[in-house]
Amino acid sequence: MFRKDFREYVSFAAVDCTYATRALYLPEGQWDYLRWLLSHGFDLDRFTRRCDRRRRAMNASKAVSINVPFDAFVLVATDRLHQLHYRCHRQRENLVHPVFPHQVTTAIDRTEAFFRRSGPHALRWCGWRA
Repeated sequence: MFRKDFREYVSFAAVDCTYATRALYLPEGQWDYLRWLLSHGFDLDRFTRRCDRRRRAMNASKAVSINVPFDAFVLVATDRLHQLHYRCHRQRENLVHPVFPHQVTTAIDRTEAFFRRSGPHALRWCGWRA
């Protein structure tokens, strides 16, 4: 996986659903994966806007017992996207495979399901102390 060290958090600018620029803290390995996707045409701003839109709707509906932070939702969605992306392509040596829109949608759906199912314990997986 692309994670080098789960404790090395790095900040980059990301766009939320209101088109405001926010600092997004993710492990350095997750940023390596996202930078790799960007170099192959992935729209990171659209991905973070979709994640934030889904996160806000989930928090507003009181479907989970905690308010999920923007960083945590994007972290889990990126991890799910990474799993889906490489599950489709077992022979991945020296090949660049596109990330299809249905993979992004599935990753965000699975992220929401993860937070709904896990409750307050989900943030421990992301490295947050509740």
